Amino acid sequence: MPFAGAAGPAAKRFRYISASDVLKGRIDPSVFKDKIVLIGASAQGIGDRQATAVNPSTPGVEIHATLIAGALAGDLQSTPWHGPVSIALLTLALGLLVSWWMPNLGAAGIGILSGGLLGSVYLLNLAAFVHFGWVMPLAATFSLVVVVAMMNLAIGHFVEGKARRAVIELFGQYVSPELVRRMARRPQDYPIESQNKKLTILFADVRGFTRIAEAMEPQALREYLNRFLTRMTEVVHRHEGTVDKYMGDAIMAFWGAPIDDPRQEDNAVAAAIEMQKVVAALNEEFEERGWPLLAIGIGINSGTARVGDMGSQLRRTYTAIGDAVNLAARLEAATKKFNLPVLIGEATARGVTKVALEPLGETDVPGRTERVKVFCPKVFIKVSPRVPETVI
Repeated sequence: MPFAGAAGPAAKRFRYISASDVLKGRIDPSVFKDKIVLIGASAQGIGDRQATAVNPSTPGVEIHATLIAGALAGDLQSTPWHGPVSIALLTLALGLLVSWWMPNLGAAGIGILSGGLLGSVYLLNLAAFVHFGWVMPLAATFSLVVVVAMMNLAIGHFVEGKARRAVIELFGQYVSPELVRRMARRPQDYPIESQNKKLTILFADVRGFTRIAEAMEPQALREYLNRFLTRMTEVVHRHEGTVDKYMGDAIMAFWGAPIDDPRQEDNAVAAAIEMQKVVAALNEEFEERGWPLLAIGIGINSGTARVGDMGSQLRRTYTAIGDAVNLAARLEAATKKFNLPVLIGEATARGVTKVALEPLGETDVPGRTERVKVFCPKVFIKVSPRVPETVI
């Protein structure tokens, strides 16, 4: 309906003449010649007042006048014959679009897409209204976009929350709390499915554990191991590593998963050096308690490994497997032969930039046909300079 400005006598779109002036003869009859005259009430309190687009209290007679004026001027908007069909097709198209697109977006993306679609439909309707006088029933279209957006936000919140809980539950036992919080913010960036990744793997094992276990009561041995493994895990976490598993008196950790680590070689070697320092501090504590002193050997190697959620139908775990992992374990065993606390494979040594390494030549590794080059942080060479004669 072509309303124009405020309603009532003050609007001056239609001329208002008092009925009392007409009855008392104060109005020239020629005023009504060739005019359409509407008789009605306009005073406040009469009751014939309606809310319109331009005024919450418009005289009913003016609404009739507006309709007549619009009809005479050809300015009455209406729904075209194809309106319901066009809107149904538009609603269907938008429904398919948002149903396909929105599930792949985050909360911000859903908000932007919804706002863009609603704004586009509004502008399209405005253009049709201004240029063609069409009034299109868009309530269903608007409602569809809003409802689908709300559903996707709700589902996304539930799915993301479930994924966040799964990440926290799975990785809370492997990485530091800070890394878990970082992963929980964007769980979709840290898939648990197994994949090939470059890793740096560390094995640390207590030397002479059989002798230690033989000399201790089971309860004391349990506390002894718990203390050792706890302190080693803290070191790994401080250097942003992932604790894979405990194997009796040994610990396996790696860098590069689930969070990518461009400094994985440096972090792993730094962790190994700190582990040896922590062992020295633990020995002071153990000596005070009358417990056997401990020494550990650490092997580190880098390479491509399969990492992720693996296992059987009955039990699964987040772990890494591959030749690079096996070689790291072999290097840990070789520390006894070299009489050194830490041995590092060639692949790791190539990526180390913050620690000076001493090349030790090549050595045989059980299960491998080729000899491998090994290195050791120079800080340990000064302490234990002996190298076995088998090295060339």
